Formats: sequence, structure tokens, C-alpha cells
Amino acid sequence: MSKKTTLTLSDKIKLIELKQHENLSVKELMVKFKCGKTQVYEAIKNKDKLMWVSCKNSGKSKRVVSVGYEQVERDLYRWFINCRSKSLPISGPIIQTEATKLAEKLGISDFKASNGWLDRFKRRHNIVCKQINGEANDVNQDTVENWKRKLLVLIKGYEAKDIYNADETGLFFRGIPTKSLVIKGDACVGGKKSKDRLTVLMCGSMAGEIRKPLVIGKSMKPRCFKNMNIALLPVTWKSNKKAWMTAEIMEQWLQYFNADMRL
Repeated sequence: MSKKTTLTLSDKIKLIELKQHENLSVKELMVKFKCGKTQVYEAIKNKDKLMWVSCKNSGKSKRVVSVGYEQVERDLYRWFINCRSKSLPISGPIIQTEATKLAEKLGISDFKASNGWLDRFKRRHNIVCKQINGEANDVNQDTVENWKRKLLVLIKGYEAKDIYNADETGLFFRGIPTKSLVIKGDACVGGKKSKDRLTVLMCGSMAGEIRKPLVIGKSMKPRCFKNMNIALLPVTWKSNKKAWMTAEIMEQWLQYFNADMRL
């Protein structure tokens, strides 16, 4: 039985690089370095520490990065630039997912797209997060304060359970993120947005009671409602070609609301 070799620091570094670059198995590494599997496992487990020690001993100030990891980063950066050239919004989790896919394609099994790795990737490539678009805050504050004073006069004498507020909003259920990671200094321009939408009217009392939401879609009975009784939905469903609120729908809802308040 041949005597097993005790690995030096240099041997461990070579072992780690072969594992990362050529994806050799533990058995193949044992044969190549004539050592036991325990030494192989320990070297792989402590690769970051061993790389740092080797780097320190060699007098280099820069951390050693494996060739495999560098390839992932190069491919990922090219992918990022290509996506932003098409005005596609990119978030941190999207980058992490893409990095993991690239590592798998390259056969790198020990790559981890952690939050720490993501932060370092963004710093290395000068990537920051920016708002793609948004509405300007152009409401006159004097108008707001005047309305607040007027509102106190209007609700005077009513109980909290009899004071309601209703408002409608557009629900763009296929909307894309409104923020994206971009190269620092670049304009943050978005692409074409999906116009698929619903209109939702929410209504609640000052006492906390929430009324059944009114939802307006484009179809009187969408396919997803097949074999369903629309009247039993947890929302009041209405429809028109543009999924917008109309005077007719609003009047119907107010009549229903008024009748219900009389009970």
C-alpha cells in the first residue's frame, strides 16, 4: 500500500483550482495528489481561507478569484449590458438567478450567488439602483391643507362607522418592476409597458369596515371564471372594452352602496 502524501499549501491551492476549473471528482484528486479523501474535502471546504493565506504569503494585496468565477462574471456582465441596452429592468434577485444559471452551464458546482457576492459584483462594475419612472409630486400643498379643513366640516356630526372613503386604482397585473440596476451615470430608461389592466374600486369606513371591492375587467365572463357563479366572487365584477370606470358603473355601485347603508 503506497504511503499517502501530506498536502502542502501549494498542493492545496492546485487541488482547489483543478476542482474549480476542470471539475475533477474527489477520487480523481486523491489519485492525482496521492492523498486521502479527508485532505481533499478539507481543502475544498476551506478554499477561501487557503486562497487568502496563499495570497498573503505571496505578498499580493488582491484576493485570488478562480478562473471559473471570472468567466461567470464576464458572461453575467455582458448579459446585464445587453438587457439594459433593451431597456429591460434588472433587479438583484434576477442577477443572482442568471449568475447561478451561468455557473451551472460552465459546470461550476460550488458557485453561490449570495447577497454578499451580489454586493461585491455591483461595486466592481459600478452598478446602482435607480427609479425607472414615476409621477412628479406636483400637488399644491395649500390645496391639500384647504381640503383637509373642509373635510372636517363635512364629516362633523357623523359617527366613524358612517364615514367612508372610496378610491379607484389601475391594477396592471403584468407590470414590470419600476426600478432597475444600471451602470452609474447611465440614464435609467424603461421599455414598453404592458397595458393589460383591471380597475379596482376600494371602499372602507373610518371605523375599519372594508366593503366588497369593485373590479372592472374587459370581459363579461373571463375564461378563468368558467363554470363559476360570478355573483359568489369576493368582489363585484363589472366589465367594458377598456376595463375603465364609467359613469354608468359608478352610478350602479353608488345605488347599491346607498341601499345597503339604509339597512
